[in-house]
Amino acid sequence: MARHLFFGDVASWALGLGADETAVSGQAGKHALVIPGGTVTLWTAASGGVQITDLLDALGNPITSVTADSNGQLPQIQGPDTTPDTWYAWADGNGGAGPRIKILATDLADAIGAFNVDHTAFNDLLTLLRGGAVGQMLTPDADPTSEFGVRWGAPPTGGSSGSSPAGYIGVDVTQGPYSADKTGATDVRAVIQAAIDDVSAAGGGIVLLPPGTYGIGAPGLQMKSGVWLRGAGQENTMLVAVGTWASESGIINIGTLSTAANVHNVHVSNLWIKGTPGTAFATTPPSLIDGILLNSGGVTWDSDAVHRFHDLLIWDCDRGLVVYGVDDQAINFVAIRGRHFLRQGLVVGREDGSGGGADDHYAMCDFSSANRGGGTYSGIEVYGTNNAFLATGSWFNKRSTAFVEGQTYKDGAGWYIGGTRNRFFGVEAQDNGGHGFVVKFGKNTFVGATADSSNYIDNISGSAGSYECSGFYIGASASSLTMTGIQAYNRSSTSQLQKRGVTIDAAARNIFLQGTAWDNKSGSSAADPADGVGWVNGAAHSTHEVRVQSSFGSTLLTITNGGTAGASGVVAKRKGSADEVTVTGTTLTSDGQLTATVPGGARYYRVEALIIYRADATDNARMGFATAIVSGSGTVDFHWQPHYTKADATAQNPYVLSQVGTTRYVVVDGDGNVSASGYTNQRSLYIVGHLYVGTSVVNGSVTLQVAADTTAGGTGVRVKENSYLTVTPVTYS
Repeated sequence: MARHLFFGDVASWALGLGADETAVSGQAGKHALVIPGGTVTLWTAASGGVQITDLLDALGNPITSVTADSNGQLPQIQGPDTTPDTWYAWADGNGGAGPRIKILATDLADAIGAFNVDHTAFNDLLTLLRGGAVGQMLTPDADPTSEFGVRWGAPPTGGSSGSSPAGYIGVDVTQGPYSADKTGATDVRAVIQAAIDDVSAAGGGIVLLPPGTYGIGAPGLQMKSGVWLRGAGQENTMLVAVGTWASESGIINIGTLSTAANVHNVHVSNLWIKGTPGTAFATTPPSLIDGILLNSGGVTWDSDAVHRFHDLLIWDCDRGLVVYGVDDQAINFVAIRGRHFLRQGLVVGREDGSGGGADDHYAMCDFSSANRGGGTYSGIEVYGTNNAFLATGSWFNKRSTAFVEGQTYKDGAGWYIGGTRNRFFGVEAQDNGGHGFVVKFGKNTFVGATADSSNYIDNISGSAGSYECSGFYIGASASSLTMTGIQAYNRSSTSQLQKRGVTIDAAARNIFLQGTAWDNKSGSSAADPADGVGWVNGAAHSTHEVRVQSSFGSTLLTITNGGTAGASGVVAKRKGSADEVTVTGTTLTSDGQLTATVPGGARYYRVEALIIYRADATDNARMGFATAIVSGSGTVDFHWQPHYTKADATAQNPYVLSQVGTTRYVVVDGDGNVSASGYTNQRSLYIVGHLYVGTSVVNGSVTLQVAADTTAGGTGVRVKENSYLTVTPVTYS
């Protein structure tokens, strides 16, 4: 901050304009006149701006403008005292009305010259910054005569485990004193570890990994409290495992598999962590090399570890991210992409149920192509409690074993939930070889979860077969489970389709489930929307509240369980105008729209139908219902009562009840004319009935059939739109 000199040189005059004169070639001009005693003001801009009034004359007296002497010359003045320095201004000799001329400080050249003379000091500073030995850092210099005020020395001690750190620093591992090779040709684990140790001992800070590839040998890096290990971007900075790994460890670690470490407040970001060299995948990921292994314990600075991990790629490892520690809590995992693992992509908590991995948040994470070793692992396995998962997915995980109905398998699943009190928001399982979600334990909450195309054909090896895996598989111990707004669908065009949208073990209790399911297929039989939800190992329990809108193609079904033991669903069908067909023959023909398929297993249903039809006096209508066993074996029995009233409501028409095979039918009159309402020869038939689907029947059906009663040459029979059929489960005591 300094005042600089203006005016007082050969060019500093107060000038004005004289009278018009005729110049050469007829060009009119004016004389330039020196104005003794003329006043000049200084401004901050060529136009507008503000006037500069903080000025001093040659003797240091305050002035607000400059006055020319008797010869018209402007004396030297001192400019304003500002930060940054004022090296130029705009001069105005017309009271601020302009025009203005830009002027420079007259001592500018002296300043430039002084800088050129003193450039050796800058080189001295560069020499200092290049100095130092391994383990040293720049610290304040106690020598008052020090040229730069800093020196190389040992890092200050303390601050790594207390609440009052000694300082906060940052180091570049490719610079002195560490000078890590970033070509990937050598193992630089030791020098990067030294940087981590030094920064933590100094109270915390950043260990920067500039763009490049850094070879990390066994047993990987051990993070320390307060350290931020930061790369230059997921595609720019790679940590790659090199050498031989004799026991399981992570490329980045806190503690080991068996020993916890008192480490808190670790931050890792903007890195690519890879178990094999190069940017491609190995045929089989390596064993024993995990991407990140966390086992924080004994933390005293805070009750939780409070780490941060974000913007990471983890590829080609035995396991991707393993969170084992009892103090691995209050951690944020954000934007982590994991691919290609021998076992799991993500493990939260210990598989044996001994704890760890609780109270954390996972957002926008993605793990795929796990279980490449042909084992019994899922893409994401959750054994911890009270975790939150947001917009996190698992897909394309492999399996190689055949599934048996009624057992809880995690082989090749997208998610395996072996913990309780976790929350899942907008999570997804897609194109997995196994189930989409395997929920072993209850007291978990799912909102907006999607299971897409489990049992995916291009993702299965070995003996895996068709129609084996469901979108959501809810095990016998998964009681008190809440699932709202879920979706379970199959979009694959292959034969190995997603078996059911939701499969529920009958031993589970207190399940609240709402959602949609479509195009699921439990076998090679006809498409059936009843595959949206199914129970195994027994019938549904009365404690459940289940409602799923299910479909297969254009066939719709609402599957409900509203607290009634043995209930499995309500089927409601309606005839549309585009589906009206005239039947002229006497052979009973099934109506494709008014048919319902329901689960069996010794279940009872109430059936109600209103059939609106057209017939004439020549061809009365023959109408009935056929039953069938869709899958399984046993008995499907339907007893029903018809109701029909003449158009004038004066008498009930007589019925002839007949049976042909499994079809019972009645002949209803086509006489009468109700053209006053616009429909000639239109009648209605209302029926109520009782359907029983036997113990060994997997699925049974009931279907409206219609025909003309004679061949007398009438106009045939036509079932009209808005005719409907409903089948409702009931339980008798």
